Amino acid sequence: MGARAKRVRTDVSIDTPAKTIRRRKTGKLERLLQMPLEILLEIFQFLEPLDVLRLARITKAFRALLMHRSTRNCWRAALDNIEDLPEPFEGMSEPQWVNLVYHPQCHYCDKTVHNVEWSFKRRICPACWVQDTVLEGSAHRCLPHTSFGSWEIIRDLALTSPFYGVDGKRMVLQDEYVKTARMYLSKSPQEQVEFLAQAKTAARAIEKHARECHEWFLTELETRYAHSLDARLLRLNEIREKLISLGWAAELDYLSESGEFPPFQFHKLVWQSRPLTPRIWQNIQGPLLEMFAEVKTRRITYERTSLLRRRKVLALRVLKAYKRSHIPFDGLMPECPDYFEFPPVKAIIERPSEETVDDASFDQIPAILPALITSWREHIDADIQTLLKDSALAEMDTTKALRSAMTLFSCDDCMKPQSTNDRLPNYMGVTNFRVLTYPGVLSHKCLTRGQPPADRRGPFREGREMDDIVFVSDIGCARALWSCHPLRVNRFFSEVASPIIALIAKRAGADDHDVPLVTSKGMDKITFYYFCQDCATVDEEGVVSGDLVKWRLAIGHVMSHHLPAGKANWRIMDKQEIVAASLINPTGRNDPHIYSNKLCAHCHDTALEKAPASLSSVVSHIKKRYYLYVRFS
Repeated sequence: MGARAKRVRTDVSIDTPAKTIRRRKTGKLERLLQMPLEILLEIFQFLEPLDVLRLARITKAFRALLMHRSTRNCWRAALDNIEDLPEPFEGMSEPQWVNLVYHPQCHYCDKTVHNVEWSFKRRICPACWVQDTVLEGSAHRCLPHTSFGSWEIIRDLALTSPFYGVDGKRMVLQDEYVKTARMYLSKSPQEQVEFLAQAKTAARAIEKHARECHEWFLTELETRYAHSLDARLLRLNEIREKLISLGWAAELDYLSESGEFPPFQFHKLVWQSRPLTPRIWQNIQGPLLEMFAEVKTRRITYERTSLLRRRKVLALRVLKAYKRSHIPFDGLMPECPDYFEFPPVKAIIERPSEETVDDASFDQIPAILPALITSWREHIDADIQTLLKDSALAEMDTTKALRSAMTLFSCDDCMKPQSTNDRLPNYMGVTNFRVLTYPGVLSHKCLTRGQPPADRRGPFREGREMDDIVFVSDIGCARALWSCHPLRVNRFFSEVASPIIALIAKRAGADDHDVPLVTSKGMDKITFYYFCQDCATVDEEGVVSGDLVKWRLAIGHVMSHHLPAGKANWRIMDKQEIVAASLINPTGRNDPHIYSNKLCAHCHDTALEKAPASLSSVVSHIKKRYYLYVRFS
């Protein structure tokens, strides 16, 4: 095989573009180093210590300049610019002192720490505090197993380290304690005694200086807070002026009146200590205007709502005057919400905001108000008749079934079982306001009461008359449109009431056909009483005693004492038979005054209105609140 031909280097060269070395542009601060040193140091003397520290950390050139011993006067001059700043700790250079006072960084890690542990001459984060500090009494456990001769020496060694008190406990730094212990062990016995004395004196001096530093630090914090607050308030006022000049004065007033100003004041774009420059205003103007556009919508809604409420106050005066002129009422009277929904009243209230509505605007309402109330009563009668489909008297004419005493209603909001195993709640003390019959059921409080609105006692309150429209303060709820949604025809109540009603109706002379037609008003007029023979007792002298009740309390008696049977062995008695049997006079217990169906005429349709109560309770209320004395027989 022939020898391989060697490659011959040719003179042809391929031109390749040379790499260009891009040098970093010199910053403006770098040009300061080109100035004469004397002028530069003279400028630095007018800076604050933190500014000098930041300059020293910008570049290596600045660090080499400011960390040289020859620039110590520059650091001293910067420290003198801070009023009442304590001197550095002994053995600590000016840069170290500035770093301790102003740089918020843990000395053991990189976490941000705002508080300085002056006794330890360090900033320590919570995690490093647990790891690098120890109780004074347990500090010796950080040392290697070395004999110190006695516990007194161990205690004296702990006293040679500056301590920091936490909840009455003295804490020391582990590394400082170990360092002191090693120095102690490296000396002769005579030198150890002198060393301990000097170390204790130095530690007490550090603690004294630390207290001075802490007091200055607290004062400095207060000063910084005051300056920051002034700057924030100045920025807030400047933003307010700019918004007013742009036409948002009404929205700012609305925020102040409605209590929504703090969210605007402390908005992240507003509550800052940075001065409001034209450039900053240009950046934050857009988001603020979007926010104020939403505020404008809320303001317009509030102004319309407030105007309608003022008009309702005027309309309410007509209703109050009508009601007081018709006491005692001949039927259910509407409350504010239903009255405001009457078409003629609503048309006046909801006139455009530009129109003026005053007392004269409602002059035509009193003349048509009786017809409006009659129409409203027919409407609610029709609503409650829809509940009769569940009644045992559903086959009867709805009007007759509604008025029958055997048609008993119950309120789901009032009756809540005591446990899931109860067939029925405890009906002890049932009255006509728990076992409800027509027409008393129409005035049941749950039909016209609701939850109070969120702004019940908010900034929109414009006086007591405004509250009269919405609130019923004493029972902690709000007025609502009449609604029969919590009612139902209670078949079990009717089953219990039917034999009771039949007994007394037949005793009064009604036949079997007329018993279902007996009304609750007719039952109230009957003067016969029920005597429960099952619950009667006989004493040693042979005297019989027991409860004598009328029909409403008889139903409550059965449900509280004779469930689940739902019936009792009754004896119908008139007053002559009661006297002949020497039973207790039943007048007190069955007096109609005990029924909770009375209201105070002075508080009616006001925010002070109470729930229906007995006559004696209402009389007591009138005496206490209005200093009026009422007599009734």
